[in-house]
Amino acid sequence: TTDFREYTTIVVPYCTQDVHQGNAFDVEYEDGSVINHCGSHNVDAVLEYLYKNIRNPSHIVLTGCSAGGTALPVAYGLLHQHYNGWMGSRTQLSVLADSAVFLTPSYFLENAFALWQPWRFDERLGFNWNKYALDTNYPTELWTYIMRKHGNPRDQWGFVSHTADWVSIAYYEWMSGYHENNDDDDR
Repeated sequence: TTDFREYTTIVVPYCTQDVHQGNAFDVEYEDGSVINHCGSHNVDAVLEYLYKNIRNPSHIVLTGCSAGGTALPVAYGLLHQHYNGWMGSRTQLSVLADSAVFLTPSYFLENAFALWQPWRFDERLGFNWNKYALDTNYPTELWTYIMRKHGNPRDQWGFVSHTADWVSIAYYEWMSGYHENNDDDDR
């Protein structure tokens, strides 16, 4: 049993609508909204703080819900690369993804994903973003790559999901272009 009272807690707020991976500023959408998809800069700031202030942790627990859970493979890869890179495995990582949203319908991939410029971390981890940028299996390919290249068998992974989540269903419909074909919100 892990007593989390002994752990340092760092919370990374989510406000960039890019699952913590964007590198694009002032992205204007068809409806006139302008979004700063700069989640990767926020994550880098947190990692810089972490690396400077917690130099040699024995154990790190990563957890996130929804978009926060979706970002966990990349966060895991970056932390593993830093703490367990050339010096071997000195830091154990445990991951608990709660209701992660790995939705990549073709409509989203073709019309929005590249606007985020999400390849910053993929490049740093050595993942070929261009090869999978329009592949609906992008999340699976990324997970597989992270686990093979940056994974450690002593690390622990957990996933919590749902059988029906109306928020996820609504996002999937929007990411599939459903909103452009149906103005009726009374489904």
